[in-house]
Amino acid sequence: MDTNWQEKLKLDTSSVALVESRFVRTTQSQTDVAKWMLDEWMPMDSVVAITGLPLETVVLIELEMTFGIGTHGLH
Repeated sequence: MDTNWQEKLKLDTSSVALVESRFVRTTQSQTDVAKWMLDEWMPMDSVVAITGLPLETVVLIELEMTFGIGTHGLH
């Protein structure tokens, strides 16, 4: 179920853009934390639990770090 937060919170367009950009920065931070955790040999399930990233994303980060394979390499 999708929630229209703009409607519920009565946000204007500028506020919605601010919230969306903050989400992108938070997501980037999660990715950076996941890279650091994987570099420190933490188990993937711990990385998933702590960062909140999906397992598939953590696996792709690990593949990219280990083999230089990004999402473009998996089809």
